[in-house]
Amino acid sequence: MKRKPLFISRMSTGERVFEFFNIIFLGLLCALLLYPLIYMISVSVSGYGKADEVFLLPIDVQFNAYKMLTKIPNVLSGYQNTILYVFFGVSTSMILTTMMAYALSKPYLIGRRFFSLFIVITMYFSGGLIPSYIWITNGLQWGNTFWVMIIPGAINTYNLIVMRTYFTSSVPRELEEAAEIDGAGTLRTFWSVYLPLSKPILATITLFYFVAGWNSWMGAWLYLDDPTKYPIQLVLRNAMQQSLTSGLSGGLMAELIQNKIDGTSLNYALTVCVILPLLILVPFLQKFFVRGVTIGSVKG
Repeated sequence: MKRKPLFISRMSTGERVFEFFNIIFLGLLCALLLYPLIYMISVSVSGYGKADEVFLLPIDVQFNAYKMLTKIPNVLSGYQNTILYVFFGVSTSMILTTMMAYALSKPYLIGRRFFSLFIVITMYFSGGLIPSYIWITNGLQWGNTFWVMIIPGAINTYNLIVMRTYFTSSVPRELEEAAEIDGAGTLRTFWSVYLPLSKPILATITLFYFVAGWNSWMGAWLYLDDPTKYPIQLVLRNAMQQSLTSGLSGGLMAELIQNKIDGTSLNYALTVCVILPLLILVPFLQKFFVRGVTIGSVKG
């Protein structure tokens, strides 16, 4: 004989009403967030002269705008540069951030409070744009070089503090003591104990650095003079500022008219290609992101 459950949870009328309006509100919020992306994609694949008529779905679907992207100056080189800048930039940032956070998480570090205070001050005060520009271009001689996109700003103070907090609160001290008893040194403990137990925060901080590096254009705008070294974001920014079509050569302009491609569709196609890697990467790191950003919120 099947036993009935001792307790059956039933929602009250007030709870049902709240859940109904909550679903409606979240649905509208998701629609508002998704609409700009859907609109951009729809305009980018709409036919000639149809860009102004698009409200949500594309009209007279064609992909000529995407075919034209490879013929716009500096688009391919911008993608290649961005991939290189992000790869080496994120790698450098993660190495420096994890090692510095590991050192600052140790209570026996000499001068730990001084270093922590010195680092926190940089969140509120900086040397200013002009002194930084003079120091990087004249002092370090890094103007228009690869390293100017990698080293300046390699460590984000907020990311460093979050990672230090994780090392302090989420990695048991007993594991480190056991590693020391087994003869492991500082670097071996860091590599074999801390890093394997820190995958959520490592994925989260990597995502932070990746998004910041991929969306960055200000540093390139200030320090790079060679258009072939521009990242894709700066290429996109310049294209938008010059309304794209006005900056095309006569041959490309004629091809644009011949293939019946709107300048607006071309702009949106370039924008979609720029944000596409973020749309692909974020869902895979979402579970790590949620675990990482809730560090310290619950104490057990």
